[in-house]
Amino acid sequence: MKLKIVLYFCLIAAAAAVNTTAYAQARLDLGTAAPVLAGRSLSGADVSLESYRGRWVYLDFWASWCQPCMSELDSIVQLQSQYGGQGKLEVVSVSLDNLQTFEALGFAISKFGVNYPVIYDGETANREIAADWGVSTIPATFLLDPNGVIAARDITPRDIPSFVQFDREQPYLPMQVSSSEQLMLNSPTSGWKTMRDLRISLDMSRGGPPVSYYQLFVTAACESGGGQSQYYDVRYDLHIQRGLAGDFPYSVEITKTSGDSYVNRGPGQPAASADQPLPEMTVAIDEDRQSYEFIVPVPACSIDLGYAIALYDERLGRYVRNGLNRVETGFAVGGY
Repeated sequence: MKLKIVLYFCLIAAAAAVNTTAYAQARLDLGTAAPVLAGRSLSGADVSLESYRGRWVYLDFWASWCQPCMSELDSIVQLQSQYGGQGKLEVVSVSLDNLQTFEALGFAISKFGVNYPVIYDGETANREIAADWGVSTIPATFLLDPNGVIAARDITPRDIPSFVQFDREQPYLPMQVSSSEQLMLNSPTSGWKTMRDLRISLDMSRGGPPVSYYQLFVTAACESGGGQSQYYDVRYDLHIQRGLAGDFPYSVEITKTSGDSYVNRGPGQPAASADQPLPEMTVAIDEDRQSYEFIVPVPACSIDLGYAIALYDERLGRYVRNGLNRVETGFAVGGY
């Protein structure tokens, strides 16, 4: 793939002349302090994350109607059985069941022998706890370190040994990253009228571990009329190498691993034929602030748009995802 790299200040100058939407709300990024979470469990006990300081916490947002959630329930119960009560790690969960499934929730708790607090957030105004944690889809899980900092997101109990090693003298220090995005009204980087530029900003802490490998996941859907829809789901692998000489002290390698084109298909039908190729993404780097911008042209007609970033942690030898972020496009489902 042909690679485009632009200087950060050049990109900002070009974008300043374009009307844009407002910045999205702040995200719960890796390395940030966890929001306040307090409530009463279904057993009647008061629960607060503040009371768990000094211990790791596995936080699970789930519901009895969510099949992927239920498939993990037994392993979460085993996680609490293995570590709970030892002063090392505790499980806390938040149920997003509703009144129609409340009985099923009680049945699931009894059937699986749930041995950790379950806070009910199904019928509260706007599901306040889920909103505070930016949870729009479930299952959604968070791992908090003993200082109440988000060490990982969207992990299963099987991933815990990679993060939690109780013989460490110091708590695991998670990735320190701040993310935001801005959706342009057009696509100055591609010049295509059918596209809008999604600018994803990533600021890395100088005190965190070095990161050279990133994965960017982007998903979009459009309604194109006549019962047809356009979809794409693409992953970009990025290798950003530092310390090079010359005008660009970084080298950037991008590999597109899927979704090279949009496809049209009817509701419930598999992908049929390619519609148009995807334009290239662009990387902009600010050396002084150690920040990066990933600029990805996305369909201008998108009614459902989201992205996620994964960062390779050399200490763990694996990628750690920064969570799925939904982007407000200005279009409502059902038409534009």
